[in-house]
Amino acid sequence: MNELSKYESIINDLNLIETQAEVLKNKAKDIEIRNIHIERAIEQMKAENAALSQKVVKLEGEIDRLIGKAELNIFNSLTSKEKETLKSKIENLINKIDYHLSS
Repeated sequence: MNELSKYESIINDLNLIETQAEVLKNKAKDIEIRNIHIERAIEQMKAENAALSQKVVKLEGEIDRLIGKAELNIFNSLTSKEKETLKSKIENLINKIDYHLSS
């Protein structure tokens, strides 16, 4: 009888180990599936990030172009009289700065 109970105990332990192994196997499979989904999401985000980076570069170039165009338009929109007045004011400021620097 003692041999039989040892055998039953070993069988019960083996069944418990088998059950635990199956649980661990299922958890590992679930984790693997989650990792696959996460890796896909990462790749998708990388692609989206690259597209957005290109869009940012394009928009920054457009902003620089528009700023340059606006600056040109400001000076091109001045009449010759306004340009002469502005030139005179700049010359006066330069003279004042020179005077203060030389004193």
